[in-house]
Amino acid sequence: MLFNAEIGLTNPLDRTRGMEASYFNSKLMQCLRSYFDTNLKRGKYGRMFLYKNGYIVLFKKLGKNGKPMNIRTKLTDSIENQLEGKLFNSDEDGSSPIIFFGYTKSRMGELIHPRLVYIDEGTVKWTIDESQITSENEVNMFTSVAPSSGHPVVKPHLKIKKKAE
Repeated sequence: MLFNAEIGLTNPLDRTRGMEASYFNSKLMQCLRSYFDTNLKRGKYGRMFLYKNGYIVLFKKLGKNGKPMNIRTKLTDSIENQLEGKLFNSDEDGSSPIIFFGYTKSRMGELIHPRLVYIDEGTVKWTIDESQITSENEVNMFTSVAPSSGHPVVKPHLKIKKKAE
């Protein structure tokens, strides 16, 4: 993996706090750009995300509760409540559902358990992990093709809350 090869060039004793996460996200974006090119965006606050077919996909390390590991801010609270508004792009209408592509890190430092997570009202509403997708019948949330029988259709429940006046 590109990340492992390059991060290994820096002695762990010389790595600053947050260096691995930032570097991993940079390498992830570098790899994803070859597949998604112009759909990878840089939003406000430098956050990288994928915007495809009306979905915003953020890439985050997940904690034991299955939610992104964040320092609590107004931004993270807004994202977890699907109230992103115009936090990402000035041309974004603010109603696109936010889905996290998350992963966890093993005690050995391996990135494991990749999954898609949808959070609303501060709680995990659904998760799709690799065991739920078969090679014979993949579900692709970024196309308009309906899944074949046997797979549930996932439609995020969106709430657009009005700002208090």
